[in-house]
Amino acid sequence: MRCLGFANVLFFIAVSNVGIVFGCTCNVSPPPCYEFWRTDAVFIGTVKKVHRDDSFPFDKVEIGVEENFRGMSSSVAETYNYGHSCAHTFKDGEKYLFYGSIDKDVRNRIATGLCNRTSQFNDSIVDFEFLRSLRSNESAFWIWGTISEIGFDIPLRGIRAEILGQKKKLHGISDELGNIKIEVPRQGKYTVRVHLPKGTRDVNGLSRNDRTLWEEQMKQIVRAKLDGQRPFIDYNLDVKANRCGWFDVSIPIHN
Repeated sequence: MRCLGFANVLFFIAVSNVGIVFGCTCNVSPPPCYEFWRTDAVFIGTVKKVHRDDSFPFDKVEIGVEENFRGMSSSVAETYNYGHSCAHTFKDGEKYLFYGSIDKDVRNRIATGLCNRTSQFNDSIVDFEFLRSLRSNESAFWIWGTISEIGFDIPLRGIRAEILGQKKKLHGISDELGNIKIEVPRQGKYTVRVHLPKGTRDVNGLSRNDRTLWEEQMKQIVRAKLDGQRPFIDYNLDVKANRCGWFDVSIPIHN
């Protein structure tokens, strides 16, 4: 699925002294059970050394690989501090969970940045629940949603979603990061209903850019009730073993 709710993570760098500024705008990062399968390498590593590489204009970053989940067969990986607004600036001794694409010519070299799930290591990172379930050969069947407010890219907490057509009621509520995770019993096709909050605006109240975003979202929605009591939107999602069905939506809210 195309990422439609824009969680704009803005980072700025100034170029020379003329005041030119470039910004990095990232789409919502897909959940780990989605991102893992489209990423070459996923591993835990600690930066061993950042040093100048005379053959390249940016500092080379040497990483000790501590736990490999996907794609990194070497005990030492490398990347660069690329120096642009969408790049991490790695420092000696920092520990990260890395997601990256592998260089086809240098198999232990990865490209990574602020717009994927690479993040400083923390035991509570939500990714580990999924990654360690793969290690234990447990099959996980999840539907994952990402909910935000359109135009402001603010995660929305307390939005309820439910899986339709199941004998046992399956539902979830978005957390402080706007994430909803619902475990389903098996692989297959599911319909998830997102219950919109009171105060949801109709499309006529949106700016031109937000209206375009909403119209793009509607292409992924199979049914919607946007006015009156209990507004909702429905998605059809395909869930496979350890490959979650993912949807994201930016909701227009009255101020």
